[in-house]
Amino acid sequence: MSFAFVKQLIRPGCWRYQRQLSPYHDGELDQTTAARVERHLAGCAACRAQFEDLRLAARLVAALPELEAEPSMTPHWHKPDGAARPLGQPRRIGFVLAPVAAVLAIASVAVWYFNRGAVDSWEVARLSGRPMIGANPVARTARLHEGEWLETDARSRALIQAGLLGQVEVDPRSRVRLVKTGANEYRLALAHGRLYASIVAPPRLFQVETPSAVAIDLGCAYTLDVDETGSLLRVTSGWVSLECSGHESFVPAGAAARATTDGRLGAPYFEDASEKFRQALARFDFGSDKTDAFATVLAEARTRDALTIWHLLPRVEGNERELAHERLVALLPAAKTLSKADTLRLDPATLAKWKEAVEFAGVGVDPRKIPVATGILKPVGPMLAARDSHTATLLPDGKVLIAGGGDRNAVLASAELFDPATGGFSETGSMTTPRGAHEATLLLNGKVLITGGMDGRHNLLASAEIYDPVTRRFTGAGGMRIAREAHRATLLNNGKILITGGLSPEWPRQKLAEIYDPATGAFSPAGEMTTSRADHTATLLANGQVLLGAGSTGRSINEAVTDTAELFDPATNRFIATGNLSAPRHKHAAVRLRDGKVLMIGGADSRLRGIYNSAELYDPATGKFSPTGAMSVARYKIREAAALLVDGRVLIAGGGTRLEIYDPATGVFSLLPDRVTTALRYSTTTLLGAGTALIAGGYGGEGLPNAGAWVYHPEANR
Repeated sequence: MSFAFVKQLIRPGCWRYQRQLSPYHDGELDQTTAARVERHLAGCAACRAQFEDLRLAARLVAALPELEAEPSMTPHWHKPDGAARPLGQPRRIGFVLAPVAAVLAIASVAVWYFNRGAVDSWEVARLSGRPMIGANPVARTARLHEGEWLETDARSRALIQAGLLGQVEVDPRSRVRLVKTGANEYRLALAHGRLYASIVAPPRLFQVETPSAVAIDLGCAYTLDVDETGSLLRVTSGWVSLECSGHESFVPAGAAARATTDGRLGAPYFEDASEKFRQALARFDFGSDKTDAFATVLAEARTRDALTIWHLLPRVEGNERELAHERLVALLPAAKTLSKADTLRLDPATLAKWKEAVEFAGVGVDPRKIPVATGILKPVGPMLAARDSHTATLLPDGKVLIAGGGDRNAVLASAELFDPATGGFSETGSMTTPRGAHEATLLLNGKVLITGGMDGRHNLLASAEIYDPVTRRFTGAGGMRIAREAHRATLLNNGKILITGGLSPEWPRQKLAEIYDPATGAFSPAGEMTTSRADHTATLLANGQVLLGAGSTGRSINEAVTDTAELFDPATNRFIATGNLSAPRHKHAAVRLRDGKVLMIGGADSRLRGIYNSAELYDPATGKFSPTGAMSVARYKIREAAALLVDGRVLIAGGGTRLEIYDPATGVFSLLPDRVTTALRYSTTTLLGAGTALIAGGYGGEGLPNAGAWVYHPEANR
């Protein structure tokens, strides 16, 4: 049952208009229908308030840090035979998110991200039968307050709008209590029965208590069953942490884990494992015949089941731990060089390396066959502030301007300078406006143009400003014709700046492009793109044209991601279509190679639908894309994370803890042995004057921005 229909029950006379609010907002209705909606809004205060909520939600969408499994636990898809497709996980869909409800769900996450308050009750809708909140039946909808119980009998089902972060479907014969709602925690308790949760929230924000364990959401969808014996967690998308008595099991999509009421937590297992394996694991985790059961688990384990054995290492001792180590070596020969002594003493760094080997095996990749990249990674800094969605611009004097972005609590106006000579960061003037997800473009005169973004009040910005490295100050530079964020600003050969795409509150005008002329300090129209797109790429070609690649064409949780591409010709101020990519992608990266081709890598199809490790090449001579090698891991939110090195190779330093190098001569990606401390989503990679590269900021698996910075030295020896 859709949440849109729940809204119909609340206002029966308005439902036909409410379901048109999202397409009306996005400019997708024909003139007659749009006019009818406008007339209704003029006379209906309730729908008008809902539309204002939707408009606010649209502004918040872009600031939302999309959530996914920690990269080391994400099952990465690898492209076979050059055919690109997304990594997807099967999900049981018990209800469908309507566009308005979905946008509001995302908006609430953004509200959390900027530490806004939360109400102390959640909305409950009756799906069937006669669900009860305390002694009161839910006729159509009701509010579930902190401390109250929702109960369903054999014929009842209910839908909980979980703080607008997602939704929880409660099956028959279930009892659920709202424990807590707040800025940093949303918690339910499932006493018995079954619930299905589909959550889009920062990691560890949403939790479900049971009498035997706590299921902690890490960006996922899952089913949780509770009876008198304990809990059963089955994950259908993303991953979940199941915690019990100080122990923790990390359960990825396609896997399950159990916990019993007497405090025992089972190791996670893939549900396609053999019945003999699963029965033996159950006996080992919860029975008394542990020795024989353990031997059967080891004997029946497939390569993929190394996930289970890795979890068992700290749960066994002595000879059994040695046997577990031997079996891991047999299943994962690529990791046989890891120290046995360090493994047996549960050294955290060694266990982390085993974990990586387990994940490579889970997707059928032998890390021994992944070429090793040259060079080393050295930490520098850190930055003066933790940031993601910031910009990093190489200045003529060799320093790097880091501007704006967001930390955990606010959007930043502050800026700082990185000095490669000292490896340190220093203060510089602040921007005139806090900005995140903006663009920064070096002008031919050495100054930096800052455009658009989102401010601290969640408003999309049309304003612009200029940074002068001589005075180290920002000054206003007028404004674009429409507000934009997640747009692109590309320096043309004539010194002007092409502004394309992005999210905008003026959706019908989002195809409009603009030109900034440094000589006049003015923005002027530059034609209309063939397709509205945000989180796309814009790459200057050798012939002076600009290639716009892919991006998203909507602004809600069910946004459309496109595989189209187009060219801008500065001579005519016109956009023309060119060949399509092999897959729809946004939040990807693009780099022009020395031979004039353009490398496009990674990205995602849409939220929770698939991320890519694939790459492809655009050839301006043919106007077509063709596949090239694949990265070792899937990466997205990497639009500023790739850089062309002086030797013609490409450094990819975002979307994961490991860096990769692409060699155009071979079409092969190689993996750098060094790693950064977190996944670096919305980080920046900047080529420095000496041929090294600065990697700065971004956020990781916990959704928190970091102040970390590193310099990659491509020619250094280990």
